[in-house]
Amino acid sequence: MRKRFVSVLRSVAAVVGGYLTVALGTILTFNVLAGQMTVNSGPLQLILGTIGAALSGLAGGLIAGIVAPRFPFAHVAGVLIFLIIDTVSVVAKGPGPLWFDLAGSSVLAITVLIGGWIIASRRESQMAPRPAV
Repeated sequence: MRKRFVSVLRSVAAVVGGYLTVALGTILTFNVLAGQMTVNSGPLQLILGTIGAALSGLAGGLIAGIVAPRFPFAHVAGVLIFLIIDTVSVVAKGPGPLWFDLAGSSVLAITVLIGGWIIASRRESQMAPRPAV
């Protein structure tokens, strides 16, 4: 029973921790390093913002995959649920064009999935049977 409880806690922590990593990374990027990005931002600001968002997404996917007790890629997909909710709220209240907000969210979603894929493939290769020498 205790083992199951710890597994459930780790599952919840993986998804929430992955999303919080993405959220804090993007807040740090857009409010401190690159500045608030709009469709009228300069090229350097857009490049820095995109790099920061990609690194935030990758870190969130890695965190979710590492913390997950099993099936890291499924837990990373759980992070996407929070990203979808976040995207809907940004699109609903944002004054910018729809494509701009969707492009930013797509960068986060793709890099979160890549981070989870990295962890899932590493775990899979560690569990794969090795030939006897």
